[in-house]
Amino acid sequence: MKKNRFAIVVSVCAIFLMGVMFVYKATSKDEGKPDSKMEVEKAITIDGKDIFTQNEDKYLVYFYQDDCHFCQEFTPTLKKYLKQKDHLPVYKVNLQEKSQLKYWTKYKIDGTPTILVIQSIDGKKHEANRLVGMQTLEQLNAIQ
Repeated sequence: MKKNRFAIVVSVCAIFLMGVMFVYKATSKDEGKPDSKMEVEKAITIDGKDIFTQNEDKYLVYFYQDDCHFCQEFTPTLKKYLKQKDHLPVYKVNLQEKSQLKYWTKYKIDGTPTILVIQSIDGKKHEANRLVGMQTLEQLNAIQ
């Protein structure tokens, strides 16, 4: 009988502690951690259907997901890139949004983050290069 009570008390305490940890984690701010959302100023959100219709002759299209750990870690690098004077324009497509899911297959995106370098050749836009995975600032600067 005492063993059953002890087991019940321990179980209730464990469930209570897990609940407290869940609430704490859900309400605490992620200070010092990568951005939880892709909030990058100067990067313009577009629909996936529009990646070849932008006005510039050369630009980047950044495919990401809000809950992608690698995208979150890459965000500070992209922000540094966008603060530079001579950066290429960056457009972003959130593949986590329901309306954008079809672009995984259309553009053969295997994972995020993925950056397409779009360039105008003979007046027509083409994918000139593709960067898959996390990139360094130096790698982004080398695109120019």
